[in-house]
Amino acid sequence: ASIVNLDSAAAGTGSTNVYLDATSNNHHGRDYISASGDTGCIGAGAVFDGTNDYIGIADSASLSSPQITVSAWINPQQNAPAGNQTARQFLLSKDVTGGTRDWSLQLYNNSNTWNCSLSIAVGGGAPTSYGCGVITAYTWSNIVATYDGSYARIYVNGVLAVASSLNSGSLTNSANSLMLGLREGESTYFNGLMDEVRI
Repeated sequence: ASIVNLDSAAAGTGSTNVYLDATSNNHHGRDYISASGDTGCIGAGAVFDGTNDYIGIADSASLSSPQITVSAWINPQQNAPAGNQTARQFLLSKDVTGGTRDWSLQLYNNSNTWNCSLSIAVGGGAPTSYGCGVITAYTWSNIVATYDGSYARIYVNGVLAVASSLNSGSLTNSANSLMLGLREGESTYFNGLMDEVRI
């Protein structure tokens, strides 16, 4: 488990352990963000520029579980690009492109609007994605995604947006780092504000 409030004044320094874990598990985040901290949904937050900004948290046993609940406040600072229906931006990810797939939470372009999806890989297999409704740019939204071994659910601003039992079993658990604002092995960076991340 990890609680990262993303309220560090040391953002933009490139240092280790900048984003402190509020739990006793000490899953502190390394800073790969070029800008300093910005206004968050609750106090200060982190601003991701969509070009090369992300936060990396090293893997540990307490971040690897057969089930998962993740949440974050996000505020996209870019509209979904018209004409690029394959555009996506990763919010939280324990995936590696071309490597072991665990899970990821991302925005994807659906008819020129951002939607959110949770992708999960069970038992080392290929990932399955579960999509929800529209995420509005330039507005704070709270996203909570869960997988209990049978059902995947996504809540947006406290409202259940999707519940699906298309896949079942234990999540793939690899040594992949936990990434905020990026999926490792891709240039699918998040452009926006993020705050109050919970794993």
